[in-house]
Amino acid sequence: MDNSKKIVESAFVVAFAWTWAAFAAGPWASPKKKIIAAGWDLGAAKPEQMRADADLLDQTGLDGVVVGLPFVKCADGKFHKLGWETMTGDFITEEVLGGYVPIYKELTSKHKAFSEAFLACNWCPIRGTRIKWEDDAAWEKFAVNMKVVASVARRGGFVGVVTDGEDYGGKHQFFMKVGDPPFEETGRRARERGRQIGRAMFGEFPDMKMLSFWFLSLEQSYARSSDAAAAIAGRGDLWPMFLNGIFDVMPPEVEFIDGNEHAYGYNYGKRDFEASNVRQLTRALALVAPENRAKYRAQMRVGFGLYLDPYARPEGAPSARWAKDGSRTEALRACLEEAVYASDEYVWFWGEKQRWVKWRDLKPPFPFMKIGAETWEEKLPGLFKVIRETKEPKVEIDARLAEFRAAGAKNLVAAALASKGSNWQGKESKGRFSVLAGE
Repeated sequence: MDNSKKIVESAFVVAFAWTWAAFAAGPWASPKKKIIAAGWDLGAAKPEQMRADADLLDQTGLDGVVVGLPFVKCADGKFHKLGWETMTGDFITEEVLGGYVPIYKELTSKHKAFSEAFLACNWCPIRGTRIKWEDDAAWEKFAVNMKVVASVARRGGFVGVVTDGEDYGGKHQFFMKVGDPPFEETGRRARERGRQIGRAMFGEFPDMKMLSFWFLSLEQSYARSSDAAAAIAGRGDLWPMFLNGIFDVMPPEVEFIDGNEHAYGYNYGKRDFEASNVRQLTRALALVAPENRAKYRAQMRVGFGLYLDPYARPEGAPSARWAKDGSRTEALRACLEEAVYASDEYVWFWGEKQRWVKWRDLKPPFPFMKIGAETWEEKLPGLFKVIRETKEPKVEIDARLAEFRAAGAKNLVAAALASKGSNWQGKESKGRFSVLAGE
């Protein structure tokens, strides 16, 4: 081959590599998959404790954590779990929360485990009574609370806010109750309240990521119904109307992630995660107002939650997840791989009875939070490695290859490729190669 031809071919290879790199990193590239964690220990740890032990969290392989609003002593002399009082509390103020912004900013700017951190709160009246839909003062209090939460999240360097709408207080805020106006009228009010809360949040954080453990995935039967509107009305469910109000005022820069907590029970072998992806992207459109469907398609991201505790329970215990090849960690890996594959960007862990790191002097604020001394890595050996390998397999493979090369291993595949002109799999081949150290 003459030099000019070599130059042309080399230039083509370089140009192709550059073009592919630009394509992979450009606007057509899929978002990098991210694995984040939430749970009791992360909710119990004070911001100062998180700062003290952030280096340990960086070793977990997590991209981010869900940080709950702190448990603090307020002006009435009592301690309040502020995240539980987002809808009905009086103490979510700049004076109470603003002082934590420097700590949050330090965490999110300096630590990998906080690079995709969310600030979390509950959207249900855990303390207090159900808010009447016509109670302007109560809804304005909720809106002001969310304005403060969004402001602290933005200034603290969080990527966004987590909202948990599960009805922990049993108040049935988002369902019709005796005394409410007819469903159509109450639905209109619910949608306007969604706009009110959305304006408060987005006015402070217009490009936030908004992750909910449940958005429209909360009630899966609607997506399977031939008449979703009738099914919603039949149950008196106001949650879809409230969410449509949020969609009404959502800026195009906002990304919202349906975390789909139902995935706790999904089976990787049955392709549950992929089926859920279809439901969230297409079937759930029946719950979205026609004028919001393009926005929903453009800004909604499919996510999944995985519950760690069942994998750590003894074999045969109630609700224990199965083992794969004798290993609970491998069973978790199988579900995590499917969840990451089927998600658009985020998969989140929830954990209760163990801790992510050996927090210094961790004191859960409530008696029911009985957090064991063992870490999740100790309970599920190899968990941190599984997290790293699942979201960044090439990085982990390259690291392992570097270890093999340092040990004197030879690349047997390269010789096979050269001898067979890249058609390495002959009739007698099983298509499998091994790396042998020391030869």
